[in-house]
Amino acid sequence: MAWQGNEVDLVHRGQPLRLDRLVRRKDAGHEGHWWVLDYKSALAPEQQPALRAQ
Repeated sequence: MAWQGNEVDLVHRGQPLRLDRLVRRKDAGHEGHWWVLDYKSALAPEQQPALRAQ
């Protein structure tokens, strides 16, 4: 990792948001790529439209 942060606040289109985890990669071939991780505790969140929209 080149950088990582937990509970990262940002503003997108005027709306305040909080990312669970933000990671900037530094491994070969992926330098500068970012991962945005959004943790869900719900069962099968990928099947719930409201959670998918997040």
